[in-house]
Amino acid sequence: LKRGEAAYLKNVGRFYFQVGFDELFTIGQAAYAGGKYFPMDKVVKELDTSVDFINNIGYITKKIDTKVKKEAKESSDGEELSNILKYLANLAKEQNIKCKPLWLAKMPEYINIEDLMQKYTYQKDEYILNPIIGELDNPSNQEQLLLTMPITKEGNALVYGASGSGKENLITTIIYSSMLSYLPDEVNYYIIDFGSGSLKMLNDSPIVGDIIPGDYEEKVSNLFKLINQTINERKKLFTDYNGDYQTFIQNSNQKVPNIVVIINNYEAYEEVYSNISDDLIILTREATKYGIYFILTVNSPLGVRYKLKQNFALTYALNQNNEEDFISILGNVNKKYPDKCYGRGIVKIDNIYEFQTASAASRDSLTSFIKTKCLEYKNKYPNKALKIATLPDVVSYKDIENEIDKSDELIIGIDKDTLKITKFDFNKNIVNIITSIDLLSMNHFINPLINQITITQVAKLIVINADDLELDKRPMSDYQYIENNFSSVFRQLHDYVNSNYQKYLANNYNRDIFNNVSKIYCMIIGLDSFKSKLNEEEQSKFSDIFNKSKDLGIINYIIVDTVDNLKKYQYESWYKTCFNVNNGIYLGNGINEQYIIKIN
Repeated sequence: LKRGEAAYLKNVGRFYFQVGFDELFTIGQAAYAGGKYFPMDKVVKELDTSVDFINNIGYITKKIDTKVKKEAKESSDGEELSNILKYLANLAKEQNIKCKPLWLAKMPEYINIEDLMQKYTYQKDEYILNPIIGELDNPSNQEQLLLTMPITKEGNALVYGASGSGKENLITTIIYSSMLSYLPDEVNYYIIDFGSGSLKMLNDSPIVGDIIPGDYEEKVSNLFKLINQTINERKKLFTDYNGDYQTFIQNSNQKVPNIVVIINNYEAYEEVYSNISDDLIILTREATKYGIYFILTVNSPLGVRYKLKQNFALTYALNQNNEEDFISILGNVNKKYPDKCYGRGIVKIDNIYEFQTASAASRDSLTSFIKTKCLEYKNKYPNKALKIATLPDVVSYKDIENEIDKSDELIIGIDKDTLKITKFDFNKNIVNIITSIDLLSMNHFINPLINQITITQVAKLIVINADDLELDKRPMSDYQYIENNFSSVFRQLHDYVNSNYQKYLANNYNRDIFNNVSKIYCMIIGLDSFKSKLNEEEQSKFSDIFNKSKDLGIINYIIVDTVDNLKKYQYESWYKTCFNVNNGIYLGNGINEQYIIKIN
């Protein structure tokens, strides 16, 4: 109060009281509340039994107290004030009376994702990516809020963090939160992992297409091929919808999933794939309008070049090695730094806020929990994110079984560039050539081809093995197999072709007469050996079976022989007429050194 009277305050509890500018200035005495409290079973009301003596004008001249003073109890239950407070606290507890605290409780180090969903009644919007990543603290307004990653609204995201700060846990949280909320038809994640390998626990998630180790160059290359191919497809698909993903989803009956590519440890990616790092700048700039997004985790504040960084609207900074690093990442942070605990960081929205990354389970049980949940959701959804295809060393039946049908085209392998099934139509040409430098190296191709023809039953199969090529042992009932008596076989084949050719002539060159005739594939393994084992008369008729078959359309030939042997027939009329040099199958090395099949 800045009053000199304060120097005269000597008694305990004495005070001065001022109102306004000395409208009221008076001295007061605080009541004494430090007395001992002696609890009693019942309330006793004290009666005044004292006697006052007064004179003739009414003044009290003497006072006698008739009350008998009782000795104080030896023990008490503390002071009166503390017991009053205790009584009021117990009463408030019984009546559920609570006072609003001056500040909220500190954010815990562990926050469960599903608890946050219930606490904030989280609801997702279809095809709009906004997964939960944690809880945000706003002490200025005394509130804690749900923190999400608005990928669809804002675009690409950067996650900075020193080693051990919880970057991989944040990625796990993003994907697990998405798995709880979104269908595989709504979002597909692809991860390029240069980290510890702990993200493999997400491998069975139905929304995760693939988790690619950083050193798997073929798969990384194929992932970016898939992204570029998807962009080209969506450019055409979105033409009538302003070229925008969300407009397409809202107004079209078709649905395509969002695609999110996560690169864990971008600095390592930049080091290994420096030759294609500029492609990422273009993709992060152009792909968002087609529903394709990127999330990068970065170890150091200068780990991402400015040219790339400007394509990322969302930035999250987990704990750094130095406080100055936060300024390099987010600019001025007003000296707001996160606590030093796992998964804690700061984010800049309208201001700088501290956040705690949520988790699916405790760190000790996270891996087993995630694996169990991924398998559960994998069995729950029939559709799953597409895997990144790679060119296998051996194409097995399992790789192509879903593509096998009874069409005229037969599967011969997988295209290296597109990684799609490659088919060949053996009906397109009367004579189809399968060749190589070495005949013995072709059995790995011929065996599956024979199996496929018999499985699909696209035609009756005759195999003439004149070069003793080793073939699989299959039941003879599946196809007609000849490895000897070649003259007899040739005569039967010649007679069959010739008799049908006469029918063709008698029908005025009309093929309709053969509509109900079963198609035949005649595979000749070792054309040169087959011809050499015939007598002179049969060899003279050798070209007839090809020339006449060309007009009939009921029999096609599959010639399997080496390049050197086929050269002998290049200038024969039947070869020029029946074989298309632009169509054929070459196996193994040396394709540029041969001239049997023309290559572009």
